[in-house]
Amino acid sequence: MPSHDLAGLRQRLLSDTMPRWRVWLSCGALFLLSTGTVLGFWYAFATLPGMACYEGFVYLAGFWLLAQWLIIGYLAGYRPVPAFARWGLTFTLLVANAWFGLLVFSLRPCAAS
Repeated sequence: MPSHDLAGLRQRLLSDTMPRWRVWLSCGALFLLSTGTVLGFWYAFATLPGMACYEGFVYLAGFWLLAQWLIIGYLAGYRPVPAFARWGLTFTLLVANAWFGLLVFSLRPCAAS
């Protein structure tokens, strides 16, 4: 691989220039995704009978949501985030939300077990 290709790749990965509208759009989408996942679980907890044994998951979801909001706030507010770090954090949030959703929505009501 020629050295100019590596230099271009390095420059793209370390680039911290991203249009502000794109930063706000991506952070807004992550905010809606993470908040929707947790609010969906809280709604299911509040409305489904027999979910009282999962009260610990309600608190876990609250801490989970707070941690995600802190990361999203960092991505939105801290300007010089290199592209590889922004992509890594975004991918981690997306995968973590998928796993969290699989976990909490695979729970059965306590009365059904």
